Amino acid sequence: MEYEIDSDEPISLAVSKATSMYSEADPRNTQTLHEVVNTDALEELFAPVDGDTPRSSGLVSFVYRGCRVTVRNGEFLTIAQATAGEAHE
Repeated sequence: MEYEIDSDEPISLAVSKATSMYSEADPRNTQTLHEVVNTDALEELFAPVDGDTPRSSGLVSFVYRGCRVTVRNGEFLTIAQATAGEAHE
């Protein structure tokens, strides 16, 4: 699944929304995003350089709610089913 992050949407909120749409996992029975990644650091990875200059690249990938989540340039998410080995990391 591809998800485009709105320019004013926090990346962590986009990840939560997109994985909820994709995953059948009950969010009450899964870890919160804060337990899986440092959400402040996730936002900082794609924060503008020098306050106003947008970052031109970047990629981070992690497993959340049984999904492989990949964030590209702070603009797009790719959500895919995690492999059996990844799902238990």
